[in-house]
Amino acid sequence: MLRRISCTLAFVLFCASLAAACNIPVFRYALERWHPDKTEIIAFVDDQTAGADQAFLQSLNDASSKSDSAANVELLRVKPDQPGDHAELWKTLTADATPTLPYFVARAKVKDRPVVGWHGSGVQAVKDAKLLNSPVRTELHTRLLKGDSIVWLFLKSKDKDRNASVRQVLTDEFMKLEKELKLPEGIGEPGSELYADIPVMLNFSILEIDPADKSEIYLTQLLTGFHPKAAKADWPIVAPVFGRGRALEALSGENLDGKVVKELTEFLCGACSCKVKGLNPGFDLLMSASWDDDLFGVDGERPNDNASSDETPLPVLISIPAGRKKKQRN
Repeated sequence: MLRRISCTLAFVLFCASLAAACNIPVFRYALERWHPDKTEIIAFVDDQTAGADQAFLQSLNDASSKSDSAANVELLRVKPDQPGDHAELWKTLTADATPTLPYFVARAKVKDRPVVGWHGSGVQAVKDAKLLNSPVRTELHTRLLKGDSIVWLFLKSKDKDRNASVRQVLTDEFMKLEKELKLPEGIGEPGSELYADIPVMLNFSILEIDPADKSEIYLTQLLTGFHPKAAKADWPIVAPVFGRGRALEALSGENLDGKVVKELTEFLCGACSCKVKGLNPGFDLLMSASWDDDLFGVDGERPNDNASSDETPLPVLISIPAGRKKKQRN
């Protein structure tokens, strides 16, 4: 795991060295310019699906277009016996029993492959899981808009001593990094413009998730899915989140030390010299938020170089946004 993280970051940093410097930190560049990947919600249905179930499916379909709290979701209606990868997914998830339809599966995009984050049978299961949002994700949204550079999601284990140990590793490293790290010079200058009225600062925090909290089933299952052995062995799982709810990596507490925390933090707080969203390790959490309006206001000026995860298959130079026109002084 650690070797994979180091190799991936080394590749990303190599990409960055190829480009002319943009002095906006990665975490802030992502906040202003990276639109979250959509989480795929697959609804397995049949010809009998109607009434309240159909109405709920329509509400999920509409969730991505709400102006006040759009969710990064894409709804797909499929039949269990429909040919293709969805049929194989159905067989895998229902090998032990055939659940009641509609049956829902939430799949996050991790690099070029979908990863099942949550699944459940019936409309009530989706509502109980608070799939589109939850208290932790609401707080995460608040902290990122307040200016937190990185929010570390912390899925607790049942072992209080291990929780305390991993928490101490994070807090000790936070204290050192907030003093030692320096933001890149030239933030806000031509080529490195900022558009949101949010302070750029080095501030790191921990946001804990109780695995027994039923309203956080989505996050619990998603993070546990990356490290099932760690969860079974009763280790906490952590994930550094930045930008618009993008998790750089999910890490088992067993493998976490100050060096790893420092390596990931230095990358996210360094100058964003490469369009790395599509190359970067990481995945976007399913959240309901109107990011552009929250950041720039309904009529505020916005960057014109929103980089999607799919538009950069190879390392390329950053497309530097045009500088703002300065008012002439008399």
